[in-house]
Order: sequence, then C-alpha cells, then structure tokens
Amino acid sequence: MVKAAKQSYFDEKIQEIASFKKRPWDLINWVRKRKLPATKAIQYNKKPCTDLDSLWNALYSFYNATQNRPINPSILKEIPNIPTIQ
Repeated sequence: MVKAAKQSYFDEKIQEIASFKKRPWDLINWVRKRKLPATKAIQYNKKPCTDLDSLWNALYSFYNATQNRPINPSILKEIPNIPTIQ
C-alpha cells in the first residue's frame, strides 16, 4: 500500500514537471548519489587490464587461442543433415 502511494505520488510529480515546467533537470533533486557496484577488472597474465591495449590483447588472445591448432574436419561428416526450409 505504501509502495503504491509512493508510486502514485512520483508519477504525478513527473507528469506535472513534464507537462507544465518542461524542465527535466527539476527531477534531479530526487536522485541521490548511489554507490556503484564493486567491479573486478579483467585480468590477463595475472595483471588487470587497465588500458585499451591490454584489454585488446587479452580478448584477442582468448578468442583466437585456437587459431593455429590442427583441426580434424572428418567430424563434420558425423553431423546429420537437416532439411532446409524454403
């Protein structure tokens, strides 16, 4: 019940500001500073990626880790053919 009353009050205030004052920054007074959730940096070679170059190297190495490994294409023959929809 309290939650519904708060929602109704704030909906009315937002509508009033949007319709009559037309100044969205009037809503800023309602917004209080909030702590950002704790985050953890991506790590590569046991070091955090703190710049774009280190992040690029980490992502490139991760997604291209199998680039020069030998492959065995014969496993593709084991996959059954599925009819295509036309």
